[in-house]
Amino acid sequence: MLWTDGSIGAISTGDITAEDVRNFYTGNNSPVAVTEKKFEEITTGSNGFAIAPFKTENGNAILYINPHVTFYFRPEIHMVSGEGLNTYGAVTWGQFFIYQGFNQYCGWMHTSSNVDVADMYTEKISKGIDGLTYSYNNETRKVKEKKITIRYKKDNILQSKTITAYFTHHGPVMAKRNGEYISVRSSNRTMNGLIQSWQRTKAKGLEDYKKVMALNANTSNNTVFADNKGNIAYWHGNFVPKRDPKFNWGKVVDGTTTATEWKGLHTVDEIVHVYNPATGWIQNCNSTPYTVSGSSSPLKVNYPSYMAPDGENFRGINAARVLSRESKFTIDKTIAAGYDRYLSAFEILIPSLINAFEKNVRHGDSLYSLLIEPVNTLKNWDYYSSEYSVATTLAVEWAQLLNASIRKIYIEEGEDDQVSTT
Repeated sequence: MLWTDGSIGAISTGDITAEDVRNFYTGNNSPVAVTEKKFEEITTGSNGFAIAPFKTENGNAILYINPHVTFYFRPEIHMVSGEGLNTYGAVTWGQFFIYQGFNQYCGWMHTSSNVDVADMYTEKISKGIDGLTYSYNNETRKVKEKKITIRYKKDNILQSKTITAYFTHHGPVMAKRNGEYISVRSSNRTMNGLIQSWQRTKAKGLEDYKKVMALNANTSNNTVFADNKGNIAYWHGNFVPKRDPKFNWGKVVDGTTTATEWKGLHTVDEIVHVYNPATGWIQNCNSTPYTVSGSSSPLKVNYPSYMAPDGENFRGINAARVLSRESKFTIDKTIAAGYDRYLSAFEILIPSLINAFEKNVRHGDSLYSLLIEPVNTLKNWDYYSSEYSVATTLAVEWAQLLNASIRKIYIEEGEDDQVSTT
């Protein structure tokens, strides 16, 4: 319910789940204990590449759009109008604009982002003779209430249920954890989101596209860009609120003080970005922007942490490797790069598995005769997948049995924290 730009909503960054909301509004609006949050594996993602003219065979920039979505989520269409619109690409259900694609001047591609675009606030709510109030800046404010009727089917019969929703100036109250009420602030259904999504389909190059980006209404996407003048560019997110960096915005913050209020939005040139990198290539695979262009990537120390909490992932590692080694890209070579068969994750996983086997399983153990053949197969594997590769099948089947959160871990070099990815 929180998106108008054709992609994933800000609520996923706000960390409030549908279960949280259900638990809060169960019964007579009396909160119940929140059950343990379950890990939800999401098997989608996207890969985007942009390649500068000096790295291509024909001297033109190349943009590679590779969204990872379900079969019916991204129909492809060509939109042409008598007023000059000529755009081809992908749409989401019900959209009147090309979500990602090309016109005769440029192309744009989106990858889902972890930029912090929504925040959670603890609200100090009290009940008095005049209803619910909350504390803010040493004052008492009234909690707004709104009746919302939801229609649903049960036993093939259309029914309805009316709930009372609560709001502070931050946004809707959506959960109660450890006795604290939590509201969520986000950019919810802005008209600028629709305007920006439409206007970018008519952009005539990098400078034109920057003007569209200046609407700062894209709440869920990174953008990989290329135009017919040879420019390539990348922006990590777009709608990024300014915040006091002394707070941990990945956690719930105090909603009773002005110190945690947003202070406007960062401009397009303030968010993490790169224009025409010297390396001549850009990649993003739902991963950190700090490896987006190899040695020409933006520097992490130059940006607040809430701008790019994304870690690295193995798709990004392999994309950087593949794009850096080629000097004369063609369309076919670019597609081949996108379908490169090297499985970087197993560079880490397989040696660990073999090491565990050799340390813990001895000759004569009941497991040894059972496992030695598959272990040797994996030990001699070059980590390339193929249609008839026994090692690939073994590795993938084994990896699927790992805990889901382990299979989804980002690699963040030099830091203790590792962030699970989608």
